[in-house]
This record gives sequence, structure tokens and C-alpha cells, in this order.
Amino acid sequence: MVTCCVFGFFFHKFCNPRKCSPTTRHTLSFCVGYLIAFLCYGVRSGHLLAMSSTVYLLLHIFSPKRAFWTSFLFCLTYSSWAHLYRMKFDYGGYSADVSLPLMVLVQRLTLLTANLLDGHEMVSESKRESDNKKGSVHSNGHPSKDLIIPRLTPIRKEYAVLKVPTPVEFFSYCINFQTVLAGPPLAFKDYKVYIEGTEVDDKHLTVEQRAKFIKNRDTLLQPMNEILKYFLQAVAFLLVYLCICQFFRPSFYLSEAFGKFEFFHKCFYLMFTGFTMRQHYYFAWSVCALSCLAAGFGFHGFDKNGKPDYSLVKSFNFMEAEFPRSIKELMDNWNLQTLRWLRITIFDRTPKSIAVFAVFFVSVLWHGFYPGYYLFFVSMAWFSVIGRMIRKRLRPRILEWLPDTKWVWTPGGQREGTSRAYDLITRIVTYFLVNYTALAFVILSFRDSIVAWSRFGYAGHLLCLVAQLLMLTLMPPSKSTPLLSASRSKKVLKPHIYIIVDSNTYLKQTPSLSLVNFSFLHPSFPCMLYGPEMSTGNVSCFFLATNNLPVVNCCFQKLVFLLGLCVLRVN
Repeated sequence: MVTCCVFGFFFHKFCNPRKCSPTTRHTLSFCVGYLIAFLCYGVRSGHLLAMSSTVYLLLHIFSPKRAFWTSFLFCLTYSSWAHLYRMKFDYGGYSADVSLPLMVLVQRLTLLTANLLDGHEMVSESKRESDNKKGSVHSNGHPSKDLIIPRLTPIRKEYAVLKVPTPVEFFSYCINFQTVLAGPPLAFKDYKVYIEGTEVDDKHLTVEQRAKFIKNRDTLLQPMNEILKYFLQAVAFLLVYLCICQFFRPSFYLSEAFGKFEFFHKCFYLMFTGFTMRQHYYFAWSVCALSCLAAGFGFHGFDKNGKPDYSLVKSFNFMEAEFPRSIKELMDNWNLQTLRWLRITIFDRTPKSIAVFAVFFVSVLWHGFYPGYYLFFVSMAWFSVIGRMIRKRLRPRILEWLPDTKWVWTPGGQREGTSRAYDLITRIVTYFLVNYTALAFVILSFRDSIVAWSRFGYAGHLLCLVAQLLMLTLMPPSKSTPLLSASRSKKVLKPHIYIIVDSNTYLKQTPSLSLVNFSFLHPSFPCMLYGPEMSTGNVSCFFLATNNLPVVNCCFQKLVFLLGLCVLRVN
């Protein structure tokens, strides 16, 4: 990996798009990439060529849809064979094996076939609806931003590929020196833009951003500040792992000595074990990002603040991954590139009711066949479902009672509460659940994983079981109608619009509401939120409609609850 970083600097300096043709860059990137793989794994590196060649044949034999599913099945089967072979000869070992680059290659190949399928759907839909309007497709084969297909999610439209790559493009994409050993799994569109040097055309930059990019091209493509940041990160993660790992070994959880510790002593030990075990993942991802940035790959335009965006090589958000408020927040910030792969290939293509479980199922097959992986992913899937139930049913009730809760309105017109006390509690619980469950991931053995969990009295699983039973018995799913908005509701709310408002508040709302009469005082009248919050000074105004909708509890400090019958007048 260090060799990849060093060669990346020379590649960007002497073989950048202004000095070499795309074919030369593709060829050199592939040759050096395969040479590095051969030096690391010997003849076993031929598996990378075998898997890539087979998928390329499938792309030419089958239709895009059939090619996607057959390629996905073939790649998972091939990598599964590699995992089983490794388990047979090195059970539980961490020695370098070709199964790791094969895992990255599985992501890359299935992502490409999914992108080709999306591109095929975009072209088909475009021909049906507008006879493929002029300008919908760029000359380089990339879809323009004007080509909008409602059935595809934004991320699938962004990475859609309209034609099968040439052999040189394909094998360079699959086996390039920047990412051949440990990723990240690049999208083909991003890789092709990088090789051809067309960032200024394909990143949808504004006029000002384009001028800024042209002026500072070399600095933006090879940012020394980002390279230094990832280098220091990698060194720090490696030092933490080497210095602390020896004191917090997972094997100690199986000993009788650990079983004699007090529960909080065990939790303290668990916290440091989990933190230490994650350091080598952070180290590997940081070195991979360093390798890509050194070679000039990673620029993804500018963010909303006008700063350069290098998210193409970013694999984790450290603080959010280490101290998440929920299992979902952890998954959204851990292994970001794999998350994108799972979203494009699995989550967006399966029914919503089973999408989460489908993602976990594919993820565990991709990792291998150690029993600990299955214990970990099944538990995490269950914990994720429980977390969603708690957030939907229990969290609003808890926030109503916490003294530090602050209420805000979301862009969708819904009330959202935040509380530091609640966030602290959820961070502590989530941190324990993640580290507790991850013991199975690092111990691998089924029996030993169960023994390790038993040292904690199966506290993580029992906690979630109790929470689920409480949700199902005391707080069943609400059958209420979702909040209505004036723009989405099919029926226009005519009379019987009620207002909760202080008498000194002025109404400024479109469509406007005219007060007819303030009739009586009632602090808990059944009502439904109709419009967004409006404020005048320290007083807030809320529009509410009855129409037999369920109760929404509105508790606001020092508000005079005045209910008046109004008439809705649409301007």
C-alpha cells in the first residue's frame, strides 16, 4: 500500500491527462496494479483476472438486467469459494490473502453492472417519453443532468453508465494500482472522469467554480493538505492499534478471570476493546485514501460552502462512527463506500419491507462464512429495527418530558425535538450495543461468541427484547393519518380551521386565514397541525385543523391557548 502511494505521486506528475492519452493512463494503471497484486499474492492474483474476465463476457452475452443479476450471483459465489478455501487452511487467521482484493472486486463489478442497468433504463425511458431529446446524452456516453428518470433515485442517476466499457477501460477500472489491494470500490463514471481528466465538464460546476478549478487544477487534484491529513490519521490509528491492542485482546473475554469482573468493569474493558479493534480499519481506509489522493483521484466538485469535496475516497466519519446516537447513524458513517455500493445494488432495488434485511444478508455473504459474522449481522439487523421503533414511538414521548428539549420545524412541516440528555443516553446505549455485538465479529467462532456474550449476561439482546415487547404491547403502531400539507392534500380544508395563537400575535400566512371569532379557551383541543410555525417576538403561532384528525399534543411555555373558528381564504 505504501508502494501504491509513492507511485501515485509519479503517476500524477509524469502521466497526467495533459501529458498522456487516456489509453496510456488506463494501460499503465492496470499493469502496475496487477504487478502489485502479483507481488503480494503470487499466482493467486490470477483470480482477479478470472473474475473480471467472466463478468465482462456476461455483459456482452446477456441483457443489462440479466447481466446484473447473473454477475451478482457469480461474484458472490466466487468470493464465497475464496472465503471457504481460506477457512479450510487458515481458520481464524489474519494473514494476507487474495480474498480481500476479491471482496473489493466484487463491489466494483456488481456496481458497474448496476450502473449499466440504470443507464439502460434511462435510455429506454428517454426514448419512450421524448424520443431521446437532443442533449440528453453527452458525447462521452454520460447522461446529462437534464435527463431525469423518476423511477431512479438521484444516486443511481448520478452514476448511471450508458454503454459497456472497452476492454482497456474495463480491466483498468477493475485492477488499478490505486485501489487494487483494499479499495475503495470506485464508481466507473468517477474513474473514467479521473483518467480522461474531464472533471471540469462532468462535475456540474458553476461558472465561478469552473474558473476556480481551471486556475488551481493541480492543487485541487492533488491537495497536499488533505494528503497530510490522511497521512497523520494513518500514523495515529496505527500507533493506537499497536500500543493498546495487546492490552485488550478479545480472547480475554473467554477466560474465567474476566467472568469475575463487576459488570461496569466489564463494560469499561469492552469500550476500549471495541475502540482498539476499529483502529486497523481506520488505518487501512486512511492509507487507501492517501493512495488515491497522491495519484490525483478523489476530487468530487465543491460542497455547499464552496470548499473542495473529496468524498470519493472518504470511507468513514470518525466522530459519528465512534459515538453514534443510533445503529442507523453508525451504519451511515461507517465504511461509506461499501454503504454506497449496498444502497445502489441492493437497497434501492428490493421492496422497502425487506430492504434492510436484504442489505444485511448480502453484507454477511460478502464478508464470509465465519459464524461470528452471522451472529453479528443478525443482531445488528434486529437492533436496527428496534431502534427505528423506539425513535418513532417512544422518543417523542420522552422528549415531551425532558426539560432541555428544544422543538424546531423541519422543511417538511413536521415538529422535531432535540435534547442533549436524550442524545447522551442513546450514545451510551448504542456504544455498548455496538461493542458488545462486535465481539462476535472479531472472535468469529460460534461457541466462543456465545461465551463472550454470556459474560455480560446477554445484556444487549435482553435489553432489545424488553424494548421490543414494550413497543408491541404498550405502544402499538399508530393508525393515524399523516400530517397534511396544503400543497399535497387532495382535499382543500374549508371551514373548521382552528388556530392556537396568542392574542398579540399577527398572522402572516399564505393561503391567508381570517379570524371570525375567538369562542372559548381549551388547552387540549383535538386538532391537527396545518401550517408551519410562525413567530413574532417570543410568541409562536400554529395553525391547526380539526376534520376528525387524531390528537397532536402541543405544549408550549406560557402560551395562551385561544381557539377561534376561522374561514380559509385562498389568495
